[in-house]
Amino acid sequence: MSIVKILPKSADTAAALHDARQEHLSGWTRGGLDLSDRFPSEIRSVAARTEILTEGDFSDGMVIVRRGWMMQYRILEDGRRQVLQFGLPGDVIGYRADPAAPLSFSVEAVTECEFAFVPFSIARRILRQGGRDAQRLFEALSLSLDSAFDALTDAGRRNALEAVAHFIWRTSRRIESGSDEETVAEFDFPLNQEQIGDLLGLTAVHVCRTLCKLKSLGVVSLCRGKLRVEDPAALAEIAGICETHPDEWSIAG
Repeated sequence: MSIVKILPKSADTAAALHDARQEHLSGWTRGGLDLSDRFPSEIRSVAARTEILTEGDFSDGMVIVRRGWMMQYRILEDGRRQVLQFGLPGDVIGYRADPAAPLSFSVEAVTECEFAFVPFSIARRILRQGGRDAQRLFEALSLSLDSAFDALTDAGRRNALEAVAHFIWRTSRRIESGSDEETVAEFDFPLNQEQIGDLLGLTAVHVCRTLCKLKSLGVVSLCRGKLRVEDPAALAEIAGICETHPDEWSIAG
């Protein structure tokens, strides 16, 4: 597994970041963060399975996904992994109230990824200045928190069928928000069963059985890294989505 260290720029780190480029924080994704061109950031491209941030290390900035899938996770003392969230284009990963503290999580590229590394000094400047840019950044951070709450509810209270269905539902909705199409029925799905299980608190075998169950019900199909939602209404019903407010991902009462 290759490692990319995200550290303050210095003579020692300049060589490690030689392939980075400077761009502004504007026009990333249709559904993601879109700030003005007043704030430059460092853009990097990394291969799949590259470790971008490492638990216990220090970082002076946050990562915002521009392309690909990322995975934020923790490793327990006995080696078990808890996936905290999967990062999609437009997602903000790694913003912390105390940037001087060591990281309490790691971030790895699931696929080939492109991301912006935004120093905390820039993020604080955006928030201090307020206006549209601060609102967009705050909304992106709030969406990250919502994703964590969804994953916690999946792992803590939903059964396997509900949890997997809900995860597929909200993932398809997130991808749809960044697409030019009105409805995204089929999309790239590079996750393996172990990664899904580490998010939802299930074994890989249990995830496999659950996906087979959803397939047998005619709800989804998964083949060669592509997931297709065959019956969105049935998927929403299994996931417990409130029909009157589907965009809110509310559980039916």
